[in-house]
Amino acid sequence: MAHSKNPIREFDITEKPIPLHAWKPEDSPESLRVIEQDIRNLMRQLAEVQFSHAEQEKQHAEKMQRLLLALVEVTDAFARVFRNIHAKEELVTPQMKIWSGNFRSVCRLLESVLSEQGVVKLDNLDAGFDPRWHKPAGFVDDPTKAEGTIVEEVLRGYLWQNQLLRKAEVIVVRHAGEDAEEPGD
Repeated sequence: MAHSKNPIREFDITEKPIPLHAWKPEDSPESLRVIEQDIRNLMRQLAEVQFSHAEQEKQHAEKMQRLLLALVEVTDAFARVFRNIHAKEELVTPQMKIWSGNFRSVCRLLESVLSEQGVVKLDNLDAGFDPRWHKPAGFVDDPTKAEGTIVEEVLRGYLWQNQLLRKAEVIVVRHAGEDAEEPGD
């Protein structure tokens, strides 16, 4: 982008200003027009700076959101590892337990970083399926539970800056029947 000449007039700071009581607009109508033009230019430049700042803030927030989502996926990977270890606990050696403990420490550090950045776990599973917060990962037919009841969280959901960062993926009760609709339809 080519730089244009700065539209703001430069003033010699050694010039003495005209005393207010001595200056009359009719004495110098051109001065008043120059001042009005300078004010318009300053207002335009201020608007450009504000717009540029808002765009930079938006881009920063989008980059931050992508970074936080990537970190959340790392915590998901840790959770999968811990579930697999727990499922095969009888095969875990003492050395593996030490490694697992180290991995848990790393995972807690990562969760601490996310928390410091304002990332909060979504904990509203008891309220039942809500398409604003949940994404169905699967359905089960359980006549002992009300339709829309969440029976399992497959992937945790998160909020960031009081906005949804990622929906929770859940297993939802859906009663068998021809007229049953998927939650969120």
